[in-house]
Amino acid sequence: MLDLPRVLIVDDVDLVRRAVGRALKGRCVVDEAGDGPTALALLEDRPYDLVLLDMNLDQVTGREVYERVVRTHPHHLGEVVFVSGGFGTAERTWIEEQGLRWVVKPITTDIVRAMVGELRLEVR
Repeated sequence: MLDLPRVLIVDDVDLVRRAVGRALKGRCVVDEAGDGPTALALLEDRPYDLVLLDMNLDQVTGREVYERVVRTHPHHLGEVVFVSGGFGTAERTWIEEQGLRWVVKPITTDIVRAMVGELRLEVR
């Protein structure tokens, strides 16, 4: 039996987390974090195949979450996709310099499933 890929959805909007979680139900093991500190705790505790990370979180931004985990637990980060309602030029440039991807909200079910498929995760 193949292990399902583990996905972390980090977004301060509950509706977004629930919708993405529903899109991946039965295809992945999904954890959710509504803020940066919760995301950090989860990422420090276990590895993820895919992290959908809201750039504009309160308290600790998505960029800060990413940078901290890269320093402390880089092996816990699989593919990272930043998510936001809009990205400035500086944000897009930084994301691309890191070799990461970004997507603008709203995120549809098809987009989420396509991201998982493109990442070649073991999805059943």
